[in-house]
Amino acid sequence: MFNFFTNQHLFYALATSEVKLLRKALEDTKNIPPTAQWAHFLRNHDEVDLGRLSDKERDQVYAKCGPDTTIQLYKRGIRRRLGLLCLVIAV
Repeated sequence: MFNFFTNQHLFYALATSEVKLLRKALEDTKNIPPTAQWAHFLRNHDEVDLGRLSDKERDQVYAKCGPDTTIQLYKRGIRRRLGLLCLVIAV
């Protein structure tokens, strides 16, 4: 199972250097059936989805990773390739 909830908080943590919400997301999603497993990922074929973040949190990720509105997608995501996104976060 893809853990989209934790994934969005991971990008927030990378963009802001704040890990409190990522830690909480990991805790909130740890209780799953014993025959299941979370798939933690950076990106699949879709855009980087930030729809589960608050507006303020999403704006902070946009400011760091996709300030140009042409990179933002559906007011909840970023269409940038992962390599470029990681380069922007690192700068």
